Formats: sequence, structure tokens, C-alpha cells
Amino acid sequence: MNRFLPLVLGAGLLTLTSACVGSADAGVQPGRAIGVPLIDAALVTPQFGWVLTADQVLLTKDGGGTFTAAAVPLPNGLARTAYFRDASQGWVAATDGATITVARTADGGATWKSATVESVEPIGGLSVGFGGATDGALLAKVQTSPAFSKAHLFGTADGGATWQEKSAPVAGQVSVEPDGRLWLAGGVLGNELYTSSDHGTKWTKPSLALAQAGTIDGVAAPQDGVVSAKVSDGTATRVARLTSPDGGATWRESATAKQDKAAPAGAFHVTFASDTAGWAVASAGQCANGKQDCSVTYSVQATTDGGATWKRLVTYVEKLT
Repeated sequence: MNRFLPLVLGAGLLTLTSACVGSADAGVQPGRAIGVPLIDAALVTPQFGWVLTADQVLLTKDGGGTFTAAAVPLPNGLARTAYFRDASQGWVAATDGATITVARTADGGATWKSATVESVEPIGGLSVGFGGATDGALLAKVQTSPAFSKAHLFGTADGGATWQEKSAPVAGQVSVEPDGRLWLAGGVLGNELYTSSDHGTKWTKPSLALAQAGTIDGVAAPQDGVVSAKVSDGTATRVARLTSPDGGATWRESATAKQDKAAPAGAFHVTFASDTAGWAVASAGQCANGKQDCSVTYSVQATTDGGATWKRLVTYVEKLT
């Protein structure tokens, strides 16, 4: 399990404009540029991690030194999501807009089994999480205008072989605790947090309190008892860590709490598998001639010293027109 998952900061990779999706190389070396959009990545153990692209799942067993492509039977596209409990068991989901396919592996990506979930509405984004080997949740974001946040939630009790629809208060990112408790972070502004102790039948909204003045612009579901929130005060932003004194009903930031490990510039998804080893997915924009010849570089970066320094592992460059 990841030590902590700060949060998705900003729009995220699912908002990338469609690019020409071709076959990526089976092996991706450190710093290697790929020709398909990056969607997400996470370091699960100091040695095992995954990178999700628009047409592949790249796995590493040496902390990002080398990657190999897993043959996951899923449709290509930007509406994809992945979650690995450890180096053996993982799930990857993708949709063609209506039918959602969920592939699962129990042998580190060597073989996969698939299940399908039908949606009555067009789906534009996905999130999947598991609290154990069997109990999991799949959140499917409905394609709507930015003024709305709507999703369908599906739960499984057999490791992803079958799925049953539940309810979801908003769209966003879902996570599952070992006891089956669900957490959902999202909403129109991305700053809402909900929890369910009955597998998604009923939801409550915990309160969030900061130690300093500021506005919560984004929040992540709790990891290892910590809720991470992006906070702005009008001049700067920071990542606040909130803990709960009452089992999750309220979350408060301590004025003396140790802050999250440093992340590289432009990071919007960070995972640490130990006190020193972590990955970040980041973006950086640049223009060659004023406001012309612009591009955005998305990268998966790694640290082995707790965030003091970062090294690029994989990059994707999107040309803006």
C-alpha cells in the first residue's frame, strides 16, 4: 500500500486533448519520451510501480529503472484508471463511453481476467480502489458540463469479477479502507469529501478545518489516516495534512503538524512507498515564441531521498495549437 497519496492538484491528465495513439515501445527507459498521453502513475512499493497511458500499462520492478508493458485487454483512450494493492494484485479499468471493462491480475500483470459494467449514461472518467483482495469500488464520472459533478458508483465483493451499482454524491476519486469503508473526494470544485460505511448506500460529509487562514481548493481521500488538501490564501498555495480525532467525522489541521514531503514543481499526484522512495506526476508548460509554439510536458518523476531531489522517468509532450 502507498504510504500517502497527497491529491490530484489541478485538472489532471484526463483533460488532455486527444492525441494520435499508437503502439508504445514494450520497454521504456528512464527519461524516455513516449508518444501517447500519460494518465496516471503510482509507486506501490520501493521497487514496484505502474504508469498508465492512453494505450498501455507500464510496470516496473526496479523502482523505475526499466518498464515493461502489460498486455491488458482494454480499449484505448483517456478514460482509464488503475489501482495496485501490491506487486501482484491490481485492477485497470477503461471505457468506450458506455461499457466499462475492468481487468484484474493476481500475478503482477502476467495474466488478466476481465468483467464489464454497463452504464446508461456516457462516461468520461473513472476511478477504482480496493481495500483488500475482494472489496472494491469503481466510480464512473458522467460526461456533463463543468457546472455539474455526477457519477455512478459500482461495488464488488469478489475481487472485481462482478459489480453492483450503488450511489455516489459527486464525481471524483474513490478509495476503500480494509474494513470496506468508502471515501470519495471530488465535486465541482474538487474540494468535497464524503464517506460511506455501508458500501455506498448512504453517505456523510465530514467537516474540514484548517489551522491557518485559507481556502481548500482540492482534497484527497484519506491515506494512512491523513487527508491532504490543497490550500490557497490568495498569494500562495500549500498542501495541508488533516487528521481526525473522531474516526473520520471531522478532520483538522494541526498548527504543528509535519507537512507533506516536498513535491516537484507542477506535481498533481504524488505517492510515497516509504519514507524516501516516491513518485510524482507533474506538468509544465512552455512557449518557444511568446504565446506561439506552446507545449505541455507531462512527466513521471521519482525521488529516493524523501523529495529533496527528483528524476524524470517517463515524459509525454503535448503540442498546443
